[in-house]
Amino acid sequence: MSLPAAPSAAATILLNFSLLIARRFLEALNAAYEPILDACHNSVTRIEIDGKICRLHRKGAAPSDKGPIVVPGSRGALSYLIDPVRDMKQSLWSLPHGAGRKWNRKSTQQRLKAKYSAKALTQTVLGSAVICEDRDLLYEEAPEAYKNIESVIADMVQAGLIKVLATLRPLITYKVRMEKQRLAGWNMTPIEIPPKSPAGLPPDTTAATKA
Repeated sequence: MSLPAAPSAAATILLNFSLLIARRFLEALNAAYEPILDACHNSVTRIEIDGKICRLHRKGAAPSDKGPIVVPGSRGALSYLIDPVRDMKQSLWSLPHGAGRKWNRKSTQQRLKAKYSAKALTQTVLGSAVICEDRDLLYEEAPEAYKNIESVIADMVQAGLIKVLATLRPLITYKVRMEKQRLAGWNMTPIEIPPKSPAGLPPDTTAATKA
């Protein structure tokens, strides 16, 4: 395989993996599904700029030239379905792929382990459930570790870059389950996970908002 073709092939493999994970998850829930969109935020893309063929490297950035995309908040915040609305050349046809971290992973653990028990982090302020048997990861990706997604979205709207189509409320955040016999090799300790999602979760994951 030629070097220029390698990033495209890698992106195709990753897309197929993400579709496989989504399919298995939804089939486990006996839910009907239909793929709607998928946006990679680490990629190398072939693009034409001023008549020249270039390679656009996005690291932690979502494409703005592929139609609507989801910009996630933390597991304890809303995510946003947005539509790019203007020429994106100035921003290299890219947008933030999420709220972005406020604290690095090590700092987050140091700040939050004395504040929360691991079990307390298996449910968010939105009432959603968190499934994650890696204690370190459970702390590292706590909602407090991320910036305010509302501010990120508001800045893009004010700059005339996007239009908000809908908000998405998380019901379950699934990170990792480890088989007990494998835990020692991964240096992980299992934690108690609620057997069911908390009662009173919102029935719909999507609520329309005014742009």
